[in-house]
Parts: sequence; structure tokens; C-alpha cells
Amino acid sequence: MSKREMKALMDVALGRRPARLILENCRLVNVYTGEILEGQTVATWGERIAYVGGRRPETGPDTTVLDGKGLFLTPGFIDAHGHLDFFQHPLTLAEAALPRGTVGAYTESHDLLGALGSPGLDLLLDLADKIPFHLYIGLPPATPQFPQWEGDSILSTQQVRKYLRRKRILGLSELIPWVRLLAQEDQLLDEMEAARALGKRIEGHTAGASGSKLAALVAAGLTSCHESITAQEVVERMRLGLYTMIRHGSIRADMEVLAMTFQDHPELDTGRVMLTPDSVFPPDLMARGYMDQVITAAVEGGIPPVKAIQMSTINPATYLGLDSHIGGIAPGRYADMNLVSDLSKPTPELVICRGQVVASEGQLLRPFGLSLESWVKLPWRDGRWPRKMITTADFRVAATSDERTDTVPAIHLGHKVLTQRRDVTLPVQGGQLCLDPDQDVAKVALVNKAGDGFITAFLSGLGLRFGGLATTIAHDHHKAMVIGYSEEEMVMALERAKKMGGGMVLVDGGRTAAEFSCPIGGVMPAAPMAEVAAQMDGMTRWLQDRGCPLEAPLFSVVFLSFASIPALRMTPSGVLDVKAGRIIFP
Repeated sequence: MSKREMKALMDVALGRRPARLILENCRLVNVYTGEILEGQTVATWGERIAYVGGRRPETGPDTTVLDGKGLFLTPGFIDAHGHLDFFQHPLTLAEAALPRGTVGAYTESHDLLGALGSPGLDLLLDLADKIPFHLYIGLPPATPQFPQWEGDSILSTQQVRKYLRRKRILGLSELIPWVRLLAQEDQLLDEMEAARALGKRIEGHTAGASGSKLAALVAAGLTSCHESITAQEVVERMRLGLYTMIRHGSIRADMEVLAMTFQDHPELDTGRVMLTPDSVFPPDLMARGYMDQVITAAVEGGIPPVKAIQMSTINPATYLGLDSHIGGIAPGRYADMNLVSDLSKPTPELVICRGQVVASEGQLLRPFGLSLESWVKLPWRDGRWPRKMITTADFRVAATSDERTDTVPAIHLGHKVLTQRRDVTLPVQGGQLCLDPDQDVAKVALVNKAGDGFITAFLSGLGLRFGGLATTIAHDHHKAMVIGYSEEEMVMALERAKKMGGGMVLVDGGRTAAEFSCPIGGVMPAAPMAEVAAQMDGMTRWLQDRGCPLEAPLFSVVFLSFASIPALRMTPSGVLDVKAGRIIFP
């Protein structure tokens, strides 16, 4: 804040200068004290709040006065841990999130980095300075997660140190392969040392860690975790000093279980607890909202409304070191405020961001007006697409015996995220393993580690047959991947995905049955959020109407390559047994 701004704010507070915006007759939710204050007035100058209290500040010909009509006034909501870099674009997400009261987010960037490398990260940093939305970024400490199977690290330690000095980068994003940290790998320790020296955050992803392992991770410098799935895990992380996030969104919806933590332990101080969806994908955002729906779920789970709002405003702002700027309604803070009629369902009637009324009755008043053309033009990171023509031969799998059948391990999808090992017996013809029309087994192929072709394995649990489903979204290296029952149509699906600039394409019966366009690095759409949601819904419905039992099949597909979740994952080196830490096929 400049000296000129400070003087102007002081003058408005002292009645020496008329306010730019006055919002009066409000029931103010004071997240600093946990109180609800009746009959409050808030006055702004520029982007910030100058006065909060019971009197009406000076007005002038340029002052806008709004009647709060006795509604509740909350701070704008903040997502402390988002993934705004795949399935959606931060620009279009912000335009869709603002009318629902979410004014800021701290986003991961490992998918963007995996797709576009450092040029994509540079564009994201530039965008964050331009949009009327508080966008902050976490820098990946390990992308890809396991170089021995997935390829070399995209950023060097020197580059990580350089990026950590950028003001929009608040720390290292979630450290997913924590087993590498327990092995005390120098690269990770060097990057964490650099982050700690700058006072930056280091996000944890401590799924499965407890006891001495969890203590060791916290000792190394982790500052938060969003991976609790039981009340016991929430309490254990809080007791070790971690800021702890309660997750409820498109990846996992754990609120019903985790909210019970604070009923079972009413003595717990919730000042270091935050709410997050982790990810909210376009169909869910359009149907249910962003942080407003997480708060609603928290209240339904038994968390008092004011505490739920604190967990979505001042708590994340404090964690991120931004509480002198955002997260509360107080002098000197950005004027980010929501007028809501019901704190238990806080979808706002009016949204103010940076001193401007930006949304009313669920509608954005002024689109941001920024073009994504420069994003679409960014070249993909090398090695994500094979460096030769794709043919059906890429998807043939040699048998390991001379018998008429062969038994091999398959990745079984029985859950939105988790997989299992399922050994399948397949017919052998001409020395090649073939699919059995009577079995629920498909082929899955991913661009190999060298980037000169595909590595092919087997997948079960889809519950239907189709020609080919190609995707250029494969978390988080984003090498092209295809699933199918027809080698010819697997080729067709990949060719169509490449022609439209990336995304997901479903081919069946020799034609494109559904598609989801992601022309930005093959992982981000450029269309408005409603159009993106419709494309994703269309492909999901096509699969589920024909028998796919998965709750979110698109999500399940793109996470097949996420090498940190048990039990089996598809990697550029083959099928990885995550717990055993070895490639089991081929």
C-alpha cells in the first residue's frame, strides 16, 4: 500500500474525505472475534476498507451508498488449496466463482507445469496480476513425482529458488511423494530449505502417514495437510502444528465424517483449521458453487456457521500470510465482501471485490475482458506426444508364453480414485495378447518415458465397451493416454484429440461420440465455464448411460497416471505397484 493510499484511507475514516462506497445497515460477521455485529456501516476508498463501525462516514457526489437491508455481511471467501490448472482455466473459473462469493484462491500449478513447463507458469503469474481476483500460486517441488519412472524433473533447484522469490508464489505446493522426503533426497531438502529461508509455506500431502513418519515430515518443514479422511487424522495433524484442511469437493467429499471432529472434540481451537474443496470441477461449480457450497456442507455437518466462515476467510488468509490484506472486514484490508441472507447457506446476493460491486443475484456484472489467445499458442512440453506416427501396432502387447492364454496383471477401477490389482487371463493369437469380448478388460496405453511411442497394459472396471477414449490430461506429466477396445479407434481418438488441440475424445462405431476440448496445453479449456461443464457432463452421461459404474469416470481416467495413490498406476515405464515401488508390467 502506498503512502498516498494510507493517507486517503485515514482521511475517510476521520471524516476529512468522502468515501467511494458506503455499505450500511448490515449484520457484520466479524471473523476476528467471532461476533455478529448489528447495524454496521463499512466505507471504502479505492480498493480497500477505510472505516467499519456504527456511524455513517462523509459522502460526496461520487459516493455510492448501498443499503444492506439487514443482511449478513461476510468477508469474501478464500480457497486455501485449489487446483485451477486442469479441467478449467483460472480466468474462467474466477469469473464463475466471484458470483458465488469466492474472491481468492491459492492454486497448485503442477499440472500446468507438467503440460507447458515454465512458460506456462510465467503466464499464470502474469494473469494473477491482471484479474480482479486474489490469485496466489504454489510452486511444485516434485514434478513429475517419481523421475525414475516418469522422467526428469521439470524445474531445477536453481529455478525453484528463483521462482520462490516471486510475490505471487507463497510457497511450495503439496509434496505428494513424501516417501522421497523420508528418504532425505537432497533436491527436495534443498528446495524446502530455500522456502523456509524466505518464510514461505510448504504444503503437505500426507495421505497414509501417521506416527513417527508424520512427525518426521512435519519436522522437515511441512506447514499444512488437506488429506485427512478421519477425525483421528484431523486431530493428529492439528496436534503436530499443521494447519489442517477439511476437504469437500470434486475429488473427495469428506465433510460428513470430518465435521464430527469438532463435535467429538469441542475443546479444539479451530484457528488453524480451513475448509477447501481441493478441486471443484466445472459441472460441480455450475451446479453447486465453490466455497459457498463447502461452507454449507460444513454447517450441515454440525460446524457453527461463523466458525465455518472463519475457516474460509481469516484462517486461510492467516495461513498464507495475507491477513493484513484479505480475509476479514477491517480498515486497511481489501474491500472483499458478501451480502448473504442465510449464514448456513451463504451463497451471496451481492459480491464486492476490491471495492467494486462485481456480482449481483448470482450474475457477474462485468466479464474480465481478457483474451486467452496467448495461452492457446504456448507449445506443449516435449515428450508428451509421440515423435512418430501413431499406428495400431503401438497398442499390441506380446504374450509372455506360447500357451493359448496368458495371465497378466490389470489395473482395476473400482473407485473414483483408488485402484486394485486384478489378474486377468486373456487369449493369445499370433504371439499377441488379445482382448476377450466376454470380459470387462480394455487396453490402456500411455506415451512412454522416452517419448517415442506408447507403453500398453490392461484396465478393468469400466463396465462397457467402446472404440477409444483419448486424453491429453494425465495427471501430472500429461503424456497422451488412450483407453479402448479397438486399436483402430484408439488411433482415431488420439488423432482427433491432437487436431482439436488437446482434451478428451471418445470414439465409438467409427465416429466421435463425445469430446471435451482443452486447447491450452491439452489440459485447460478456453471456453466459458458453462460450456466446459456441458462438454464434461455430455461425455460422463454417454459413459454412464451405457453402463460405466464409476461416479466420475473422466476424473478416474485422468488420475490413472497419478503415481502416488495405491494400488496400481499407469506410468511411462509401465504399470507401477505403488506400495511395492516397482514396475510389475510389462
